[in-house]
Amino acid sequence: MKKNERNDSFVKEYVQRLSEDDLTYLQTRFQQKLAGDAAQIADYLSRNREIDRWLASARSNREWFEMFEYVGQTVQREIIHRGKEVFEKITT
Repeated sequence: MKKNERNDSFVKEYVQRLSEDDLTYLQTRFQQKLAGDAAQIADYLSRNREIDRWLASARSNREWFEMFEYVGQTVQREIIHRGKEVFEKITT
């Protein structure tokens, strides 16, 4: 995936709009990656038309996974940004 400002701002805006419950759900799945978690994340992300189109624009399987992981990294940064209260909810 070519990292560019469009991807950065697009994914960041999407993640910032997530409720705390949705953010917690995604963070837990990205963090644990147990059997089925990747599929659950992909299913959740596909519910948002813009993110679904963005992921569908991947030119290869490898690029799709890089984009997928980029969402996970952005979720982690948003958890930190929102503060300790949300993070504690995830870890308990």
